[in-house]
Amino acid sequence: MTINDTRPQESRFETGKVIYLKVDPDFKRNPYFFLEGSQSKVNPILLVIWFAFFAGVVAYYYYAYTTENGGLGWRFLELFHPLLLIPTCFIVFVGLIYFFIKVFVMGNKQLKNNCN
Repeated sequence: MTINDTRPQESRFETGKVIYLKVDPDFKRNPYFFLEGSQSKVNPILLVIWFAFFAGVVAYYYYAYTTENGGLGWRFLELFHPLLLIPTCFIVFVGLIYFFIKVFVMGNKQLKNNCN
C-alpha cells in the first residue's frame, strides 16, 4: 500500500509510530483497508471529462436523429443499426471481460466455499 502523507508537518509515519487501519472483515469492497481518519475526494477534472463525454454521446445521437430519420422518427433505428449495435457490443464485451477477470483472475470465492 502506497501512502502519500498530506500533512507531513505532523510526522505521522515516522519509524516507531503506530498507524491504525480500518479493515473490511469480509473483503467484499475495494479498498479492503485504509488509514483511519483518511478522507476521499472527487477529482473534478475527471467528473468534467465524464460529463463532456456523455454530452458528446447525446449530441451525436441527436445529430444522427436529425440527419438520418427521413421523417420516420426513431423508427429509422433497425436492430443492427450502428447506433444500437456499438453500445450493445461494448456492454457485452465489458461484461465478459469483467466475468473472466472475476472468475479466473480473482477467483470465485463461492465456488471455493462450496467445494470445501
